[in-house]
Amino acid sequence: IQVLADILADLGNPSADHLRNSTIKINTRSHYLRPNDSSFFTFVEYRTPSANGTPETTWCTMLLVKTLTDESGIVFDPQFCMTGQYILMPEGTQAIIPMKTLCRFNQDGEDVFYGPETGAEIACCMAYTNQALMQLLSGAEINSTINQAWLLDKDDADVSGEIERVLSRDGQSFQEEIMRHQNVPSSAPVNTYATGPVI
Repeated sequence: IQVLADILADLGNPSADHLRNSTIKINTRSHYLRPNDSSFFTFVEYRTPSANGTPETTWCTMLLVKTLTDESGIVFDPQFCMTGQYILMPEGTQAIIPMKTLCRFNQDGEDVFYGPETGAEIACCMAYTNQALMQLLSGAEINSTINQAWLLDKDDADVSGEIERVLSRDGQSFQEEIMRHQNVPSSAPVNTYATGPVI
């Protein structure tokens, strides 16, 4: 949790202060560490206590990090981060209200972070993140230059179709998607519709 808080602090993410507060209650923590290079994805759901008239609030934060090694040691290269509040929808499901979302972005040869401002831009970031997650889980190179095509080159129909497809996945189709990424060179874009129709 401390390492996560330090990375989030570097990104200016509000969860950094939350996670350094010993009074928070962590409800859920899921973490995947890739064995060969220690790149990882982590998800934490937690509650901040009521204070000064502010009610107890449930938050979550997600972070996908590419881990590099140089002469100074291990370097964390965040690819995606989202922090937001959990709310209960009328139909009984939970939804996230994003407060801070960032994607790694290559601009004129320089690595920067892309921060979406609209719902459509957040959808693009989620499509970007799904591809980065598939690269992480399949053992492929996590390549922000390729992944940012979801931020630049896709029209609304492409992004909408991708999000609908991701949301409709079950365990089997999730594993099939990972396997498709294992068979694609890291320098090649991935056709996520290769085995079925767009939903």
